[in-house]
Amino acid sequence: MSYDEMLSAAKKAVSLAARLSNEVRKSLLVTDVWNKSDDSPVTVADYGSQAVVSLVLERELQNEPVSLVAEEDSGELRKIAAETVLARITELVKDTLASDESYAIASPLTSDDVLNAIDRGKSEGGPKGRHWILDPIGGTRGFIRGEQYAIGLALLVEGKVVLGVMACPKLPLASTAGNALKSLPEKVGCLFYGSVGNGTYVQSLSVDSLPVKVEVSSIDDPAKASFFESYHTPVPIHNTIATKLGIKESPIKINSQTKYAALSRGDGEVYLRFTRKARPESIWNHAAGSIIVSEAGGKVTDAAGNPLDFSKGKYLDYKRGIVVTTQKLLPRLLTAELAAAKKAVTLAARLSQEVQKTLLQSQVWKKSDRSPVTAADYGSQAVVSLVLERELQPDKLSLVAEEETGDLRKNGSEAFLEDIEKLVKDTLASEESYTSSPLSTDDVLNAIDCGKSEGGCKGSHWVLDPIDGTRGFVRGEQYAVGLALLVEGKVVLGVMACPNLPLASAVCATDNSSQEDVGCLFFATTGSGTYVQSLKGNSLPQKVQVSSNENLDEAKFLESYHKPIPIHGTIAKKLGIKALPVRIDSQAKYAALSRGDAEIYLRFTLNGYRECIWDHAPGSIITTEAGGVVCDATGKSLDFSKGKYLAHKTGIIVTTKKLKPWILKAVRESIEEENLYF
Repeated sequence: MSYDEMLSAAKKAVSLAARLSNEVRKSLLVTDVWNKSDDSPVTVADYGSQAVVSLVLERELQNEPVSLVAEEDSGELRKIAAETVLARITELVKDTLASDESYAIASPLTSDDVLNAIDRGKSEGGPKGRHWILDPIGGTRGFIRGEQYAIGLALLVEGKVVLGVMACPKLPLASTAGNALKSLPEKVGCLFYGSVGNGTYVQSLSVDSLPVKVEVSSIDDPAKASFFESYHTPVPIHNTIATKLGIKESPIKINSQTKYAALSRGDGEVYLRFTRKARPESIWNHAAGSIIVSEAGGKVTDAAGNPLDFSKGKYLDYKRGIVVTTQKLLPRLLTAELAAAKKAVTLAARLSQEVQKTLLQSQVWKKSDRSPVTAADYGSQAVVSLVLERELQPDKLSLVAEEETGDLRKNGSEAFLEDIEKLVKDTLASEESYTSSPLSTDDVLNAIDCGKSEGGCKGSHWVLDPIDGTRGFVRGEQYAVGLALLVEGKVVLGVMACPNLPLASAVCATDNSSQEDVGCLFFATTGSGTYVQSLKGNSLPQKVQVSSNENLDEAKFLESYHKPIPIHGTIAKKLGIKALPVRIDSQAKYAALSRGDAEIYLRFTLNGYRECIWDHAPGSIITTEAGGVVCDATGKSLDFSKGKYLAHKTGIIVTTKKLKPWILKAVRESIEEENLYF
């Protein structure tokens, strides 16, 4: 059976369940409401809705087994004292199904049929097969009060939500923005639905109407954003986050998954769900809403930026809050991640500076690929890994990083490993919050090997270059510690420490900078711009922008200390650049360009060389958020979603938007003239 047919069945099931709930709501009796064993309220509408959805799916999907993960079960209804309630539910289900022409002459229903239909919802779900996920009445307290509630149904295939339908019987067809939750009766009642790759639509729940495609809000300024919240005891962290974002409006109070629906059509921009105490989140509370928002262009993640995982059974596999927002605002909500990244990179830079003070040539090793490595490379990676673990406490830290411990675990490396362990311990001990956390040798080795993740296009991955520009580091010159966060294959956050980069321009009298004026920390998140501050932490962040220079004659060209790449000179000549290149090792070139120290950085390599994502991920977002451009030689953005290596075969261009067309033209001509292939 096709997904279109399944979507049609789901819409029919949810619409009929909404019809039943409306009938109950019209004349809700005291006897229609009671508390379950966990003290949460339940009504005849909860049970009736679940029975209706179960029966409709069974009848519509005749040749398909129906695995249903749902909130209710019939335990309470099978007790002797519940006979009257069960009879009422049975009549409600019968009347609702009979109101649909296709079921008018169907076989009569007994109370046992209704009980069995409810208990079809006992499936455990999981990563294999096909499972329907149902919240029969989401927001029962709101339903009882005559306010917002929702009926949400989603289809899970191999652990992924592929379609969702949600009825919001009390939601106006017009926007709810500005707390406009009252509307004429004939203009109330929405049916939202979405499926993978097809977008999200809404139509009237009560009258025939054509579906209308919806999209999340385009607002990218948090100060103008609206904030959704449930009617419950306020959760302090919600207000803290809203204050940090600069949100000025009071939260819009809406119960149930209706918040997902309202956000999907642009009624608001942010919905946070953090609980006072750790408790499991049931998948039926989020499955339908998550796909309705994501197909409308929004994002649904946990507080670490990871997509919600519906594959582990009845409960979400996460330990932190849930963030629902637009793609433009999501990076602004990554405050914890940015703070942790800045702390990790700053401490790693502190370790590297200690090593560089007394580094001897005999302390520089050669890896199997003949590239140099020092105790600072390993120590920096261990520090970043440990700090991210301690600050963010993820279920599992996914870190894509340059180093691994193969050589450190060999006989003969004991003294080197001992030095690294001491460096890591001393660095963490210099931070007050870590002074009481002992570390073993295995802890350090495991922290380094945490960097073995492969990355990719799914989920969240940290990307680290622990010492970028090791040759420059060994010479006592420029190097960088770069860390980025990749979410669904896109770089959303970057932090870079440049311990030897002057706070003033890197290309103007850099040798005359005092020690107090050296050491920069750059950071950026998507949509928020790029900032720099002293690595010592004794200054406020300053927003930076790339150069506004449009004159190629005056443009400055950044290049590494390496064997000259002929095409670089050819391109510079075509552009009319007369000045010699400014030589800086590492991703510090990205940082320097982001604040306008230069206008062009080209990176073309010899045939066969594969670019690692850690060499470019932090620098790319720091440059682009400062108004620059990072692309390959064809003008395409770099693709960080393919694993440890960039998915490109041409050189890399880093420049300003104003100069990009001229540089692309010069690059194309140079490649053709020299008959080069990359």
